[in-house]
Amino acid sequence: MDKTQLASDPQRNVTVTASAGTGKTYLLITRLLRLLLSDTPPETILAITFTRKAAAEMQHRITERLGELLSLNPTALKDALKAIGVKPTPTMQLKAQALYERLLRCEQPLRITTFHAFCQEILRRFPLEADVPPGFEILDSSGLLEKRALDALFSEATQRPDGETAQALETLMSHCGGISNTETSLKQFLQHRSDWWAFTDQQAQPLSHAQETLISQLGISTNLEASPEI
Repeated sequence: MDKTQLASDPQRNVTVTASAGTGKTYLLITRLLRLLLSDTPPETILAITFTRKAAAEMQHRITERLGELLSLNPTALKDALKAIGVKPTPTMQLKAQALYERLLRCEQPLRITTFHAFCQEILRRFPLEADVPPGFEILDSSGLLEKRALDALFSEATQRPDGETAQALETLMSHCGGISNTETSLKQFLQHRSDWWAFTDQQAQPLSHAQETLISQLGISTNLEASPEI
């Protein structure tokens, strides 16, 4: 049994790390397929990915794989089942060719969704426990809020040029090479704010913690003596 067959075995808890284009989606679809072949009710299966595009692609590919099993001749079907680590018994072959129709007729098919949608569903079911207002709405775009935040930041720096915020913004602009690059950097930071929160969780001084970690990982020293003038 090769690594793909081992990783797609639904009886195993597996973590797979691989770069883009190496077949992770194929492996996930194979695992879903084997779950269905093991008589797992489709409505009890949940697959979560990062984007709606990836979720739609996975939904399309599982339907496509089931359609392929339905159309294969007996010999090709046996080979296909062997390739994913399933013993091609007569019963299993009949089951494989019936999966396509079974999934179409299922009242609650297997769910392939995103992390955001999954978490949003949990929050909608338990708003009081999560301390959020019942019936809350999710903003699809935060562009307007980001613009307001940037305007407020630059307004504060302008009104208090000697303040801490203005000095920090000036330092950031000098390193970024201008206001345009500074805005881009701030927007990219906002897009990865959840990473920042996770990285600095329970840290009394988040910025100092980040600086010390970065200095340690890069192996650099902040106590650099000025080079003598020539």
